[in-house]
Amino acid sequence: MIKLEQFAPTDFDRLIAWIDSPDALMQFGGPTLSFPLTADQLHQSLHDPNRHVFKVVETTTEDVVGHGEIYHKEDGATYLVRLLIGDLRARGKGLGTLLTHHLLAYAFDILKRTVVHLLVFDWNTTAIHVYQKVGFRVVPNKQLLRKVNGKQWTAITMVIRREDWRRPEVL
Repeated sequence: MIKLEQFAPTDFDRLIAWIDSPDALMQFGGPTLSFPLTADQLHQSLHDPNRHVFKVVETTTEDVVGHGEIYHKEDGATYLVRLLIGDLRARGKGLGTLLTHHLLAYAFDILKRTVVHLLVFDWNTTAIHVYQKVGFRVVPNKQLLRKVNGKQWTAITMVIRREDWRRPEVL
């Protein structure tokens, strides 16, 4: 089980340590962040009024194992962004699925959003599977291309509507 808690400056060093390469940063934060990730960049995100920034806490140990954000674009669209289970020992245990559900609960219940989007690189099949399991659907023909170390990465857009989301009993 996990819970979301407010991300704070005391959490910066942990997140920075998890993002250990330009590729990891692009996967985590897209082109809006530059490597190496810094406290200044995280301060800007933390103080952006369009962002809700959380750390992910494993409830039985109280260990911080991940990070997640909800972002409201200027056009009114709401996105799940910067989802990460950063503690390698916590990966492969279903926490990414729980994180996605917790962020959706916050977006739908607290923020009263009716539609939530996300972007994911097409090669990240593990994440795509998690998002589809939660109820996200791929938006056909809506992609973004990114250049990373001379290679082209394709980000696909996924969407979920409030009425299509099934809240798990474990939240």
